[in-house]
Amino acid sequence: MPKFNDKFGQNIRKFESAFDDSPSSEKINYTLAILSPRTFDSGSAISFKNHYYQATDASNKLICFAKGTKCLVIQALDSQLLVTVDEEVYALTEIPKNAKVSPDLDFEAKKKNPRKKYIPPMSHPWKRDSFIKQQRKAHKYYKFT
Repeated sequence: MPKFNDKFGQNIRKFESAFDDSPSSEKINYTLAILSPRTFDSGSAISFKNHYYQATDASNKLICFAKGTKCLVIQALDSQLLVTVDEEVYALTEIPKNAKVSPDLDFEAKKKNPRKKYIPPMSHPWKRDSFIKQQRKAHKYYKFT
């Protein structure tokens, strides 16, 4: 065995490692992101997963875009939402939905009365044939004693 190692073996310190250092968690977070194309509406907002968002810069200032501007929504691995427009990356902030009733008011909203189901009379044109058929059948099998 030592003779074989002397003939074919090589010094491992002579070569540098083929393995790279592991990427940072930030790089992994953005590498494994989900990308979705979207378009800005007239309110400078985009819809993503049934929620509306607006683009903001680093100082949390609203960034406005023209209607129809194409963008790419980035959902990072840690669920952070970003948007990129013309090679610029912005954060997304959710627009709160309007409530039907203000939480400051005390009254309850009126409940709607349930609608009654409409049952057409037997004289209705769609029911007429079946009504006549049922009538004939009843008179045919009716026995007098």
